[in-house]
Amino acid sequence: MKVRRSLKGGQGASAGVAALPTPSAASMPPAPLAPAPAAAPAMSDPESSMDEDDASVFAISAPKVGVLRRGRYVKGKQVGKGPVVEIGDTVKKGQVLCYIEQLGTHWPVECPQAGEVAAFLVEEGEAVEYKQTVVEISPFFGGHIIGDSKYA
Repeated sequence: MKVRRSLKGGQGASAGVAALPTPSAASMPPAPLAPAPAAAPAMSDPESSMDEDDASVFAISAPKVGVLRRGRYVKGKQVGKGPVVEIGDTVKKGQVLCYIEQLGTHWPVECPQAGEVAAFLVEEGEAVEYKQTVVEISPFFGGHIIGDSKYA
């Protein structure tokens, strides 16, 4: 790509532009320093602990764009009444937590790890964006028994 620029007014205009002084690095004033970070609040403050992310929960995101459905669906039709899982239920790896309805097709949102359902961040029937966090679980790592496949 070529870009050509011509200034109207002939040599006088271009000489005027060229005659402007260019600032050099030595003549520039030093950049102001960033303000020092504020001291960290004490851990005894209950409001500050609420603002931090809880590291004990695992976020599960939506695989598609659509509408969140918490009921059971088979071949696009609801089966039974009530949600698939409730808050506080223990879930296994690969278990369906909810569905994302997209153009009449229900795509399952599966649990990637065993644990307990901590919260649903999106309500039934609300629109869901791609990779939006919809469910949080408290993971279970099998306790102290190594190789325990009961909860895997």
